[in-house]
Amino acid sequence: MTEPAPIVGPRLRQIPNLLTAARVAVIPPLVGAAFLPSPWSDWLPFALFVAASITDWLDGVLARRWNAGSKFGQFMDPIADKLLVVAVILLLAANGPVQGWHLAPAIVILCREMFVSGLREFLANRQTELPVTKLAKWKTATQMAALTVLLLPWPEVVAPGLMLFWIAALLSAQTGYGYVRAAFAPPRTNAEAAPRRHVVGIAGWSGAGKTTLLDRLIPELVERGLTVSTVKHTHHAVDLDREGKDTYRHRLAGAREVMLANAARFALMREHDGAPEPTLDDLLARMAPVDIVLVEGFKFAIMPKLEVHRPALDKEPLWTTDEDIIAVLSDAPVDAGTRPVLDLDDVPAIADFLLARLYGTAPAR
Repeated sequence: MTEPAPIVGPRLRQIPNLLTAARVAVIPPLVGAAFLPSPWSDWLPFALFVAASITDWLDGVLARRWNAGSKFGQFMDPIADKLLVVAVILLLAANGPVQGWHLAPAIVILCREMFVSGLREFLANRQTELPVTKLAKWKTATQMAALTVLLLPWPEVVAPGLMLFWIAALLSAQTGYGYVRAAFAPPRTNAEAAPRRHVVGIAGWSGAGKTTLLDRLIPELVERGLTVSTVKHTHHAVDLDREGKDTYRHRLAGAREVMLANAARFALMREHDGAPEPTLDDLLARMAPVDIVLVEGFKFAIMPKLEVHRPALDKEPLWTTDEDIIAVLSDAPVDAGTRPVLDLDDVPAIADFLLARLYGTAPAR
């Protein structure tokens, strides 16, 4: 079960960056170890590459869990990956099984890495991003698996390792072509450019534990590779600003919208000025595209909803009158008719159900 993201100090927040830097620092000893006497040359390059690959996974996990993303990490993480891959491929070509015709996939992979890096730099000058595709993630996983197998000192694994290497090269060529098409595709119409996302409501009476559930469900979904945003509606008079602050004075002076920004985040505040309260659709239209938006509040909006229900509160279940509720999350057995009832404390099972409902299958944990 995933716990809420902890609040960590500035020193711990540097750990993801240190792991990324370590991935670069390990390259010289990894290459040098290949020229040591046996058994050092047999196992040390393999061990260092596996350790570096683990840091590639771990720095991303910690950065997301601790909200420790940084400009250094955003810049250095893909560079560290490419430097590591290039170094190992050259090592295997000079002192390993990547010989003869098997140099072809090596050339394809190396050219693709340089080409995509150049394409990203070109698009950055045009203030255009090139998001990583799911197929590119499979390419990276296949590539790392192939290099790991080829670094093993066992002759019997060379053939399957080279097969994975060729598959990685084919995926490299395909994803490279896909990036080119995406980069130079003609602008889409407003209807085509509208963000596609799944919107799911979290319903329940006050005190049922909706916010506590979100604290645990969000990191569970993020851990599975999904992007998540939230919308919270409240009937209370809430002001995120503080009297006397610059942004407060801007609003008091008559600014309709005020944006406060720094290196970590930005916040946009808009005054309704007597206009009707925006609908959920109005608010979603202002948000960046993500995989899933979890909504707390807006009980009358039409969307699939999960009801958080605690019989101890002695409140009438919402599922009896709300047809949009697709499942009930409870801390005790209840009869919800045809709707599934899930254990409120089993967050992985809740995530499995939600993803199966939205995508037709739940990614393996």
